[in-house]
Amino acid sequence: MTNFYLMETDNYLDYGVVANPEIDDDSTFLGGHLIDELPPLIFEVNFPKDEKLPHYLGDEVPLVSSTLIQAFKLAGIDNFQVFPAQLVNPETGQSWDNFFAFNVLGLIKAANLDHSDFDELMEAGDDDEVPALLAFREIALDKDKVPSTALMFRMVENPGNLIVHEHLVDILTEHKQKGGWGIDVIEVDLV
Repeated sequence: MTNFYLMETDNYLDYGVVANPEIDDDSTFLGGHLIDELPPLIFEVNFPKDEKLPHYLGDEVPLVSSTLIQAFKLAGIDNFQVFPAQLVNPETGQSWDNFFAFNVLGLIKAANLDHSDFDELMEAGDDDEVPALLAFREIALDKDKVPSTALMFRMVENPGNLIVHEHLVDILTEHKQKGGWGIDVIEVDLV
């Protein structure tokens, strides 16, 4: 049986993004839709000088390294857009330019709520056009709702959750990075 994983930034990071650039409200990175052209993207970070950055960081605007993009491609994942991003620590003057703002294309209403553990953050709209927003402690996916071709997607129930296929996890394991990827992957149930 195929396994899926929740992919997150390493929960034990001491540093991260402290300020995102201003982006038009229509250009959300969590909506699963194509984003048109964007202005130059400069993110403020608080990583100390010469600190190794993780390959995946950020929240409302996820950032990935060029190395992680290659891993996605090796895994056959192509449902994403990237936009060049510069990371700057204004205190040290150091900057990194091998990162990209990362937009995953596609949202799937895939949660099996009977087997998941969650809190409801926002109720669904009366017409069900606006789905409920859930904060998951444990995720179970409905095997009948996840297409067999899905390699990476965001969940309608919480677009901040990035779900990836086991093939990507295998690629990350095979291509270990010095100091690690700075990524947590948590297996989710498929029921």
